[in-house]
Amino acid sequence: MSDGLSIRCISGFGFRHFGRGPKYKMEDVTTDRATIDSWKRLFLSRAKLKAASQASALLAGFAMVAMVEVNFSPAEGEQLPPGLIVSFAICTVLLVSFNMLALMISTCILPNVDAIASLNIVSFVKESPHAELRNYIELAWIASTVFGIMFFMIEIGLLCWVQFYHVLVVAAWASTVALIPITLVFIVVAVKFYQALMRHNYFLRESTVQELELLNEQWSNTSFVGPKRKPSLQIV
Repeated sequence: MSDGLSIRCISGFGFRHFGRGPKYKMEDVTTDRATIDSWKRLFLSRAKLKAASQASALLAGFAMVAMVEVNFSPAEGEQLPPGLIVSFAICTVLLVSFNMLALMISTCILPNVDAIASLNIVSFVKESPHAELRNYIELAWIASTVFGIMFFMIEIGLLCWVQFYHVLVVAAWASTVALIPITLVFIVVAVKFYQALMRHNYFLRESTVQELELLNEQWSNTSFVGPKRKPSLQIV
């Protein structure tokens, strides 16, 4: 724990802070723990917003470049199937839209969170909007990392068909066959990562509750309220 929370039980006589300061009360321990959790959520929200902003800008930029560079005016007799063009257009629009949504949310919220985080003043964490806007932060995170990557993988497959349809159809099929297992690997890794993250958060919360229960039990069992007394010695 940090030096503001280095609390121990001394011989059953109550909680003291080593190094400086008076004896802590149980309410102080709970308050400090809540403050630490608030700062952890603030930094986590800021990291999510930064990651969503960077990933969204990259994926949306790729989609726009791909749409501009693709040649939809082939030579006579080499017209692309209408269904393929429509699918590519819809996927590109969805990819750009979801990533622009994540980028807009990140751009609006991130400066306010950064302003509080850069102050390094413990009490100012309550002034950060990350708690009230956590649903928007999660929306930006999901739009960028879930829908953004999903539509990006579909975009790659459709782009291969658009580029190779009149060159070599086998290449288009080969790219699709190679893309399917890669997409499945992405999904499996994402699910496993999410499960591991949930287990980590569960055990972290469980250990925090057990720690607070132990501190509460030790605090309840102590009856020492005055200064520590030296034991009296009797010589017979």
